[in-house]
Amino acid sequence: MGFFTDAYDLFYISLVTKLLSRIYYFDPNSTSPGTLPPNIAAVVNGVAFCSTLSDQLFFG
Repeated sequence: MGFFTDAYDLFYISLVTKLLSRIYYFDPNSTSPGTLPPNIAAVVNGVAFCSTLSDQLFFG
């Protein structure tokens, strides 16, 4: 069950990243509106991977 929830976490982090970018980083004048800056995307993905690691170590 722990592996299933961690896999689900890694699955939906891409959807969360897209939603965050469209809600908080929308710039209509940009060539690619609705994309996260690279440093923010790295932080969001890094937190997801760190939480997966800690979940597997302590609860898996």
